[in-house]
Amino acid sequence: MLGTNPMSVGDTSLATPSCVAHINLAAIRHNFSLLQKSHPAQKIAAVIKADAYGLGTAPIARTLALAGCQHFVVAFPEEGLFLRTLLKEPKIYVLSGAWEGMEHTFVKEKLIPVINDLESAQRWQQVAKDAPCALHVDTGMARTGFEGNDLLQDKNFLRTLNVQFIMSHYANSEDPHHPFNQTQNDLFKTISAHFPSVPTCLANSCALSLNNTFWGDFVRPGLKLYGLSPDTVQDDGYLPALRVSTRIIQVRQIAPGQNVGYGNTWSPTRPTRLATLAMGYADGLLRSLSNKGHVWIQGNKVPLMGRVSMDFATIDVTEVDSAITAVGSWVDLFYDAHSLYEQAHAADTAPHEFLVGLSTRCTRLYTG
Repeated sequence: MLGTNPMSVGDTSLATPSCVAHINLAAIRHNFSLLQKSHPAQKIAAVIKADAYGLGTAPIARTLALAGCQHFVVAFPEEGLFLRTLLKEPKIYVLSGAWEGMEHTFVKEKLIPVINDLESAQRWQQVAKDAPCALHVDTGMARTGFEGNDLLQDKNFLRTLNVQFIMSHYANSEDPHHPFNQTQNDLFKTISAHFPSVPTCLANSCALSLNNTFWGDFVRPGLKLYGLSPDTVQDDGYLPALRVSTRIIQVRQIAPGQNVGYGNTWSPTRPTRLATLAMGYADGLLRSLSNKGHVWIQGNKVPLMGRVSMDFATIDVTEVDSAITAVGSWVDLFYDAHSLYEQAHAADTAPHEFLVGLSTRCTRLYTG
């Protein structure tokens, strides 16, 4: 049954936690293998920035490496340095590049900077000589990367570098019909054609739902590794690797008109059975879900009522069997791609925010 949580209060492994992120490493291995099979012409560069999207860099990196992943992507130098302590052989690409003065460290630790501007390229060439790097061209996000004209203007110098790939990033890949996807793809192909011997790297998880002309020679899955990208809502080949659950800490009956939570933002119009959850925005339950989001109790979709506070949130369980809404009962914040994206839509945010927002107070429990 959707949303059914097999845990019980008597589970000895869960005697203490109030909030748990269940992380299925077997599902991650399965999803990586499926990516390899469905993209045989591409190299898979696993994106594990931001503590592997909040799931834990060490266990996720080791799981992927044992599954055969030889390319990893992080955002910042400190992430790359930590990852290198875990994995000695795979290539590690750092999206921000190297801070000035860190070039020698990058060479020593075999980190590969993604170079975003000419000054960084010149510093790298002076220090690193023929050590590998990557180039990033901005095709429409105005965030990081060379402007296309600047990159072409400096192409003769950049060709002297040991470039592993040239990359860009889609601004609207979550919408497969957005016309800007094609605009960016066309621009990228025009620019990368000036580096004919250099592999390309273009598609993130969402862009993998586009046809293969949008992918490049390397692909950079993040959410898809965890079975949580938008296309996996209807793609049963990928397995959800993350489920976030919390417990009911108190149940009470309240009268019509009784105020609930900070700011008195909600009160019932009928006698209501209200359950308090042991999870708040300090754990990763976004405050923006107040009076908008839901949780799931053994397949029952239950609304969040009142404001989410730092440590607690309240739900209306009037219509749910009291046997599964007792104190200590487990409740799911999300359990697959569909429930995650439903919450993200209610909170008007990206699903990534739910993952990286899970605090250290939310216990990570690894299986598989």
